[in-house]
Amino acid sequence: MPSRKAKPAAEPVFGTYDQKTLDAQYNLRALVPTHQVLLDRWLADSTAAAEQLAPVRDIRYGAGDKQLLDLFVPEGDGPYPVFLFIHGGYWQALSKDYTLFPAPGFVANGIAYASIGYDLCPDVSLDALVEEVRGAVEWVHHHARDHRLDRRRLYVGGHSAGGHLTAMMLSTDWARRGLPFDIVKGGCSVSGLYELEPLRLSYQNEVLRLTPEAVARLSPRNVMPAQSGPLILTVGGNETDEFLRQQADFASDWRLRGLPLVVVDSPDQNHFEILDAFKDPESGLMRAIRGMVGISAPA
Repeated sequence: MPSRKAKPAAEPVFGTYDQKTLDAQYNLRALVPTHQVLLDRWLADSTAAAEQLAPVRDIRYGAGDKQLLDLFVPEGDGPYPVFLFIHGGYWQALSKDYTLFPAPGFVANGIAYASIGYDLCPDVSLDALVEEVRGAVEWVHHHARDHRLDRRRLYVGGHSAGGHLTAMMLSTDWARRGLPFDIVKGGCSVSGLYELEPLRLSYQNEVLRLTPEAVARLSPRNVMPAQSGPLILTVGGNETDEFLRQQADFASDWRLRGLPLVVVDSPDQNHFEILDAFKDPESGLMRAIRGMVGISAPA
């Protein structure tokens, strides 16, 4: 009988990953079968937060359809530090309406909270999307006094794709835009993406349409600032190896530049459960954020 030939191994496309395994590393919804339950809970909790606190909804900061923000401000005269939160969804899904639920924890500690919307890929390029979020930061800076905000204490945070955008805000040369170089005083990236080449090589690029040139200028690992306010990083211990590697490599590079960094352990969370930390005033993430803003204890 003729011997059977061994099936050739699939060619690696990134590191040791072939196409199938690379795609699996970045397919988070497949990894977490309960993801829709968790997304629905975010939306329900966000609706409840809006009903409880009556924020100013749909403030327009730019011309795009989704260039809107919702703003929660504590009662009183202020001015209050403000935390701008950027939602995830691989730059192509979800909206600001899903990330209102952290607001009560911030407002209770005298911190204003804004949930930022932005236009999505492929309707806009990732370059344009990054520029939109920069526009949101600029808008809050310029209009802070109108909303009892302290523009000298403006912080940015985000989840997943929003974590990438957070890192890009910290790396922006604000002085070239005619603004204080330290307009963003610090950031918090949750399960962020800091190296876009594996995304370009994965199935995600059918929507993102990244080129090698775009990867070079839009990967936070490639455009780190010379100086920065503190950065808080966290990633769930139950996330994929690639998400764990992305944070570890970025944290290492950030430290090598002598930039201030706090890494918060989230050992038992997956990519979606990790945001529950924003609802727990004693979570490591909320303690780190209060420390960054300069608030020592929960209300």
